[in-house]
Amino acid sequence: MKARLCLILAFFCSFTVCAKNEADLSETDRLSAINYFLEHGKVDDLRRYGDHLADPRWKAMLTYTLASTLLDGNTQLQTAKKLMLESLAIKPALTRITKQDAYIKLGIVEEKLHEVDQAQNSYQQAMSQGSAIACNYLGVSFEQQKDYVKARDIYESCIPDHVTPLLLMNLGSLYYNGFGVEQDRKKGADFWQQSFNSFPYDPDVNYNLGIYYQQITHNYLQARYHFSLAAQLGDKASKQKLKNSDIAYEDSSELFASEFLKIDKESFNRLLDDRIFYLSSQTRVDGEADDDGVIIGHCEGKIGLCVTGRLTEKNIKKVLDEALSYYFVDASSLSEIIYYKLKMPRDNKETLTNPSAQVILMNALDKNHSIMILPVSK
Repeated sequence: MKARLCLILAFFCSFTVCAKNEADLSETDRLSAINYFLEHGKVDDLRRYGDHLADPRWKAMLTYTLASTLLDGNTQLQTAKKLMLESLAIKPALTRITKQDAYIKLGIVEEKLHEVDQAQNSYQQAMSQGSAIACNYLGVSFEQQKDYVKARDIYESCIPDHVTPLLLMNLGSLYYNGFGVEQDRKKGADFWQQSFNSFPYDPDVNYNLGIYYQQITHNYLQARYHFSLAAQLGDKASKQKLKNSDIAYEDSSELFASEFLKIDKESFNRLLDDRIFYLSSQTRVDGEADDDGVIIGHCEGKIGLCVTGRLTEKNIKKVLDEALSYYFVDASSLSEIIYYKLKMPRDNKETLTNPSAQVILMNALDKNHSIMILPVSK
C-alpha cells in the first residue's frame, strides 16, 4: 500500500510546471487525500486510476475524481477545493461536461466552507460553460441568503434555454409563497405543473401539487393522485396526507391506469419502464426476477404488464402489491379485492375490470401462475 501511495503521489507531483497558487497542496495533504480515495473511492474510479495512472492526458480527470471523492465523503474540504481548482487548471483540460460539473462541485465545496461569494462565482462559471443545473444552484444560493428577488431573477433568466424541472419547482415555490414577488398561488402551481410535466417522479413537486389541489382548488381526486405518487416515491408527509378525511375516500387508481390508454406499444412500455424504475424500492428493471424468481414487466406479444413465476402464500401479497403499484399506483383497495380472489383455489381464469384496465388472473395459487394487467380498449 505504501509503495502504491508513493507511486500515485509521484504521479501528481511529476509535472514540472507547478505554480505557487491557491491550488498547491502540501505533500502531507495530498497524501492524505489519496489515502482517503484508496479506502473510499468507487470501484470504477479505482480501476481508472490503475489503468491511466501514468498517462498525462488523464491527470485533470483523475484530480477531479480525487476532489469529488473527498466532497462525497464531506471530508478534507479545503483540500477538495484546492484539488478541484487544480483539475480546472491542468492541461490537457477537462471535457466541457466534466468542467461544468467541476465548477458546480467547487461551488458546493465553497458553500460548505461558508465562502458564499466564491461559490456563486463558481456556479456562474458553470453556467458560462453551458450548465443548466448550475442556474438552480445559483438561485438556491441566493434563496439561502434570503435574497429572493435575486433568486427569482436568476431562475427566470434561465428560462427557456437552461430550464430544469428543479428550477421550475423552486420558481413556483417563490410565487406560491410570495417570496421576492407578489404572491400568486395559481402561477406558482403552474410552474409546479410544468416541473411535473418535465419529470413526474419528484416527490417534492408531487407533494406541492397535492397541497395546491387539496387546499386551494379543493380538487380532492387530483390531490390524491399527487399524494399517492409522492407516497410511492417515499414521501412520508404524503403518506399521512392520504389518511386525511378530505381525500381518504378518493381513489385515483383509474387516473393512473388511464395514462396507459390510447398509446402505442413503445410508449406503453416506456411509461411502464419509468414507473417500474422510479417506484420500485430496490430499482427493479423490466424482465429482472426477484429472489423468488418472479418477474414483473412487459407482456410478450401484447400491450400490458405481466407477472410471471411461482406465486405462493408467502410471496403473493408482496408481488401483487408491487405490480399494482406500478400500474394503478393508488391501488390499496383494488389490491385487497384481487388478493382475496387469488387466495381461492381454482384452475381457471378470473378477470376483474375497471374502466381503464383488466386484471386477469391465470391458474391457481402454488402453480405456474401469471397476472396480466391490460389496458381496456375504448
